[in-house]
Amino acid sequence: MPNQGIESQFEETTIDRLRALGYRYQYGGDIERDWRDVVMTDWLRAFLQQKYPHLPADSLEEAILKASHPEGITTEQRNKNFHAMLTRGFEQKYRKPDGTEAFEHIYFVEWEKDKWAENDFCVVNQLTIRGANDRRPDIIWVLVGPQKVLQPVGFSKNRGLLEGLWARF
Repeated sequence: MPNQGIESQFEETTIDRLRALGYRYQYGGDIERDWRDVVMTDWLRAFLQQKYPHLPADSLEEAILKASHPEGITTEQRNKNFHAMLTRGFEQKYRKPDGTEAFEHIYFVEWEKDKWAENDFCVVNQLTIRGANDRRPDIIWVLVGPQKVLQPVGFSKNRGLLEGLWARF
């Protein structure tokens, strides 16, 4: 009988493989943040300040608010709007030092091929998220601020399901 493994082994192996690919690792319990937030706002703020140093702090905070609270009535609409912001960026209004209004196209990810390495790739495990239903995903891939979540459940019983999920990531 092949080694079926257990959930914690799968988690540790996944973290090891992502670290080997250059991701940094952080244990979720060590991240100081509001446990209701799903966007790592401090990480996103640091990225935006580095990428757009000419933008005033209030404009950057508005951009972070757009990322952490995308528009939409339903979850599907919010996910669709977030995906559009993530992949295409969006226009952010700001005031120049001379008082004139201007716009900057903001990206949450550095998409240019020669600058791709400037993104912050991180794997986080056991990050508690509080809300109507508290969650603690086993593994979260973080790219700058937005995340992908992997929650293996019953690894040995749901191998086909997990292989399908892994293929999508």
